Amino acid sequence: MIFHINRMTFKPGVDEESRRACLDAAREAGSANPAVRSFAVGPELGGEFEWGAVYVVDDLDRYRAYLTHPAHVRSEMTGIELTERFVAFDVTDSDDPEVGGPPLRGVPRVGRSGGPGGVVRRARWHWPGLWRAVSTPVGIDTDAPVRARHETDISAPLEIVWRLHADVGGWPAWQKDVTAARLHGAFEAGGVFEWTSYGFTVTSTIYAVEKTADRARVLWGGTAGGITGIHEWVMHRTPGGVHLLTQESFSGETVEADVAGAQSILDGSLTGWLVHLKAAAESEWQSAGQRGRPDHVAP
Repeated sequence: MIFHINRMTFKPGVDEESRRACLDAAREAGSANPAVRSFAVGPELGGEFEWGAVYVVDDLDRYRAYLTHPAHVRSEMTGIELTERFVAFDVTDSDDPEVGGPPLRGVPRVGRSGGPGGVVRRARWHWPGLWRAVSTPVGIDTDAPVRARHETDISAPLEIVWRLHADVGGWPAWQKDVTAARLHGAFEAGGVFEWTSYGFTVTSTIYAVEKTADRARVLWGGTAGGITGIHEWVMHRTPGGVHLLTQESFSGETVEADVAGAQSILDGSLTGWLVHLKAAAESEWQSAGQRGRPDHVAP
């Protein structure tokens, strides 16, 4: 089993309501997650932190499922700005070398520290088995065995491209490889959506959304079928419309079993998505009868 341990101290001045919301989110990260065998959240006794949490999972697959579960992501997003100090580490009773490379020894992983060491929003470790992202991903996994990057230019305004992309429920209308899609809540950080492609259903969590008059970016990810995918989209307004870049990483046991096959699938998926989105956006722009320059469209 793997024991995932968090320790935290709130910033001075954090009110009781905010503290309670943060601790409730930490409890939900255990109670709402079927991968968690048991958990405890409460005051730390005799230590140097105010509060602690322990989550127990059976194996690496459940550990990854715990980290990528929407309740865990919401817990991090609720607490990250409230904590002055935060440390997380893992302990295991397993002798399996796949779990930790060298046996886990409670090596600390700093998620956010406001002390002398400064602020660290993300930490990494390189044990072969454990997922490499400690906190909410800020980009694709650059250490993943499979990564792909593709881009295209679209002759349509940024507003049209972004609307099509952010309307998750509307994907099947233009993205023919997606047969079902449903967004729970708003298209924003912490949001969750389910989608089915080629008969394979994935639950994805939105990690980041950025939108300005001339640029848009979204990062989402999830784990299913032994594959952890992290997918980033970046759109820039250009004189001719939009330059769209997408990149994604694949990691996990299924990927490692067939890296070449996973690479081919990922490349095909990204290029196909770009083709469909480009066709849908340009068709809508032309159908609207607009002939002005796309960069003149009001944001």
